[in-house]
Amino acid sequence: MDVVLINVVIFCRRQWRKQKKNKLWIHEINRKRPEFGIFHHLHTDLRKGNSSFFRTSEELFTILLDLVGQEISKQDTNYRKCITAEKRLSICLRFITGHSFTSLTFYYRVGVSTIHEIVKETTQALWNALKPRYMTVPSPDEWSKIAQDYNDKWNMPNYIGSIDGKHCRKQRPPNAGSLFYNYKDFHSIVLLAVADANACFPMIEVSTYGKENDNSIFTQSGMGNAYNARQLNVPRGEFSLPGSARRTEMCVVDYEAFPFQKNLMQLFHRKKLRFWQVKFQF
Repeated sequence: MDVVLINVVIFCRRQWRKQKKNKLWIHEINRKRPEFGIFHHLHTDLRKGNSSFFRTSEELFTILLDLVGQEISKQDTNYRKCITAEKRLSICLRFITGHSFTSLTFYYRVGVSTIHEIVKETTQALWNALKPRYMTVPSPDEWSKIAQDYNDKWNMPNYIGSIDGKHCRKQRPPNAGSLFYNYKDFHSIVLLAVADANACFPMIEVSTYGKENDNSIFTQSGMGNAYNARQLNVPRGEFSLPGSARRTEMCVVDYEAFPFQKNLMQLFHRKKLRFWQVKFQF
């Protein structure tokens, strides 16, 4: 008898939750989006006169919208009007500036799940549009230009970049265990990047578990495998050093976490350095 009663209670609770969940097609707050949403009242003024709101100028916002507008556009249905491409881009850029999904829900009067899908789709569209323009593999001439800049600015000949990793803090995903837990005692993903003489990134590797170290990320990543296989258009052969008869390959400079290779040169270890070594380091 007790078992039957318990099953009846569980069934009734499930039905109640189901009815409660499907009670509203659009939340009452979100129905007032045209009257009180930030996009319909402030977006035009903020886009023109306040670049800090989106961290971009009006001209750049228009360029981004032209690039991804068609990909992120949706169609109206018989039940409701779609969220425009301009509004989707506005939500995504505002999220990138540091706002949470919850705050964007109240700013734009859009549901949390909808905000999530908008950010996911728009960031992917931005990547698809911008990658061929700004993250292409450098040509041999471009690598040579980077090496020349390193020599001119930092007095380091035949270097095409310096590599290091950055732990980007994040919340632990459900059931992730310790995959994202790093040695600094927080959860993260790792951004591994090669910077040129002007602090620009010709090569990056993103979204690796925080528990991994820089060396394992580099050796297992597509970036590291392509670099070691000489598939990134880096000029081959040895090049002379200024004022010396020695010749070296073009290489990336790193610190002691990475292996020592002809195309991957280490700095001196930090401990027990002689004066000339310290001078060379800095």
